[in-house]
Amino acid sequence: MLITLSITVGYELYNIFIYKKHEHLWMDMLFLGMVYMTSYYSLRQKEIYPIDEHQRKELLAFELEDPAELDKKKLISDEEFEIARQRLLLVMDTEKPYLDGELNLIRLAQLMQMSSHQLSYLINKGFNENFFSFINNYRVQRAKELLLSERNHKLNLLGIAYESGFNSKTSFNTIFKKSTHQTPSEFRKKSSDL
Repeated sequence: MLITLSITVGYELYNIFIYKKHEHLWMDMLFLGMVYMTSYYSLRQKEIYPIDEHQRKELLAFELEDPAELDKKKLISDEEFEIARQRLLLVMDTEKPYLDGELNLIRLAQLMQMSSHQLSYLINKGFNENFFSFINNYRVQRAKELLLSERNHKLNLLGIAYESGFNSKTSFNTIFKKSTHQTPSEFRKKSSDL
């Protein structure tokens, strides 16, 4: 950003004082403003940097922890483990948090009223998956239901993706194909042929 700013300002100063040409001054300044605003807002996205200070500290603590050490210690007792596992399944089936495209580990942990460490441990040990594959399995199942439903036959694939909790058609296609070994279009076509 600093390089772009320096080049643009230097170019404009050269045009104004040395070359004595003022033709594109406003267009260049508009371009500079657009580059600056795009850079600023892309860095302020909460998906990249959580806004909440508590979430930021929790993510940093989670990333700095040694995975081997995490495996050794039990974050949830054996008695509570199965209860928490069943509660997570119940929350996923009734409240359907996976339909929120901005769902992350911290939000789901808050919904479950446990720490993100405990939830990550629960998903890893209880379902042999990481957080993203756990959530994406639910989203793919929802997408399959929508693709098979006659009611939703008029929805295009982007609409199905959004209704299933995916943020983009690309991620929807990639994850769906990885899970089912066919694209959503192929899945819909095969199911309509039956």
